[in-house]
Amino acid sequence: MNLARIRMKTFSPDGTNLGVTRLTRLARDSESVFSLPSGGIEDVALSRMFVEDAIKQRLPVYGLTTGLGARVTEILDQDQLTDFSYQTLRGRAHALGEPLPAKIVRGAMIARVNTMMTGASGVSSAVPEFIVRCLNKNVTPVVGRIGSIGASDLCMGATMGLAFIGEGMMKIPGGEVVPSMQALNSEGLDPLALGPRDGLALANHSCFSASIAAFAVDESNHFFNCLQSSSAMTMEAMSANFSPISESVMSVSQHQSHGRTAAHLREILIGSTLNNSGVAKKIQDPLSIRNIVQVHGSLLTALSMARLGVNAELNSVSDNPVVDLKNRRMVSSGGYFSSELTLCVESVARALDMAVTTLLARLSKLMSERYSGLPMFLASPGANSNGFAPVMKIAESLVSKIKSALVPVSVWPSVNADGVEDVLSNSFERSQSVLEALNYGRQLVSIEMIIASQALELSGRLPESSASVQKFYHYVRSRVESLEDDRPMAMDIENLAISLRRFEFPLLDHGDSRS
Repeated sequence: MNLARIRMKTFSPDGTNLGVTRLTRLARDSESVFSLPSGGIEDVALSRMFVEDAIKQRLPVYGLTTGLGARVTEILDQDQLTDFSYQTLRGRAHALGEPLPAKIVRGAMIARVNTMMTGASGVSSAVPEFIVRCLNKNVTPVVGRIGSIGASDLCMGATMGLAFIGEGMMKIPGGEVVPSMQALNSEGLDPLALGPRDGLALANHSCFSASIAAFAVDESNHFFNCLQSSSAMTMEAMSANFSPISESVMSVSQHQSHGRTAAHLREILIGSTLNNSGVAKKIQDPLSIRNIVQVHGSLLTALSMARLGVNAELNSVSDNPVVDLKNRRMVSSGGYFSSELTLCVESVARALDMAVTTLLARLSKLMSERYSGLPMFLASPGANSNGFAPVMKIAESLVSKIKSALVPVSVWPSVNADGVEDVLSNSFERSQSVLEALNYGRQLVSIEMIIASQALELSGRLPESSASVQKFYHYVRSRVESLEDDRPMAMDIENLAISLRRFEFPLLDHGDSRS
C-alpha cells in the first residue's frame, strides 16, 4: 500500500494547510477523501455562539440582522432571519454562461471549507459538514463562469449554495448534470438546511477566484516545464551554444529564478554533446535561443510570487462580516476583495506573453536555412513539399489568440449597490483568461516539439542528444510521423497538445513547486 499516495488523496482542512498544489490535486481527483478536524469544528461552534448572541441582543450585523448592499440600513425581524438565508441565495444565484469545469467548483468548495474551519465565518457546523459530504460523494454544483467582479464571487457562491439546498443543478459521478435534489438523493444526501447567516456565508466570499487562480498558477507551472522541454529540443536540433546556460556563466547573475531555470535546462541536456567545445554552430545564437534562461526565468519568478499570493488567499477568510474570536464580536470585513490575486496572476500573464513570443521567434529560426543549416522549412530532401511553412501560419494565429487572452484585465469603478460597492478587481476574469491562453499555448509548444523533432532527424543530431531530449523525441514520434509529403497537421498538433494537458508527456519537472 502506497501511504504517500493515500496521504495525497486525503485532506483535513484547518484553515492554514491549503496550497496551490494540494488544492489542484485534490480538486482534480474525484476519489479524494475529506474530513473535518476536531479543532476546526470547535472553532466553528464557538463562533456560532457569537452569531446567536448578536441575534439575541439584536445587534446590527451586516447580512445577519440587516439587509444586504444598499439595504444595509434595514433591520430584519426576528422571524425573518432563517428565511433571509434562503432569500440571499435565491436572489443572487445568477452565475450564467458555460458551466465552469467541475475541478474549479470543487476547488472553490475545498477553499470554502478550509476558511470556515478558522471559525471566522460564523456558519452553522452543518454547512462545512455538508460540503465535505458532497466532496466525498463527488456531487458538484453546476456554476456558470460569468458572475464574479472580484469584489466577492457573490453570484457564483450563491449558485453553488442554491444547489446545496436542492434548488440548483449538480454534476453526479459519471459526469451527468441533473437537478440537485436528484443528485443529492442519488447519493443518500438530504439538502442542506440553512440557519441565520449561512446563506450569506455560502455566497459572499472569494473562493471561486482563489480556486481558479490556483489552477492558473499550477497549469502555468506545468507550462513552464513544457517550454523548457520544447526549447531544449530546439537547442539540440540547432547545435546551440551551451555557454549561456552554463553554471559558470549563470554564477554572475543574482536572479535566482534564472539560475534555477538554467539548472533545469542543464539537467534536461545531461549527456548531450552540446556540452562539448566546438559543437555549437555559432559563437552567438539569436536571442530567442540565447536568452531562454532569462525569458523562462522571468516566468518562474512570476510563478514564485503568484504561488505565495494564492496560497495566502486560500488560507484567508474572505467573509463579510467575520467573527472576531479574540474580541468575541461580529464585525465588517473587506477580505472578499481579491485585488491581490489580480496582481499575482497578472505578473504571470506578462511573463507568459514574453515566453510565447520568444517561442514563435525560435520556430522561425528552426525553419530558416540561414540559422539552422537545414533545408528551408525543414522539408525532407527530394520531397515536393513546402515543409512546415504553412504550419507557421497556425503558430502565428495561436500567438495572436494567446496575446488577446493575456491583455491586462480591465479595472474600473463599479456601479453596484447604489454606490456602496463602487470598486472591483476582476481577479476571476484574469485567471480565467490565463487558462484560456494556456490551452492555446500547449498547441504552440506542440508545434515546436513536432518541428524540432523533424530538425533533429534532418540534422543527424538525435544520437548526440541528451537522454531526456531523445525521450521527448520518441514520445512525439509515437504520436506524430515525420513530415515526408504534405498532409494536414491539425490533428497531430491537437493530439500532442492533449497529452500535455493531461500531464501524459514525459516532462522533467523543475522541482520548484510547493504545497
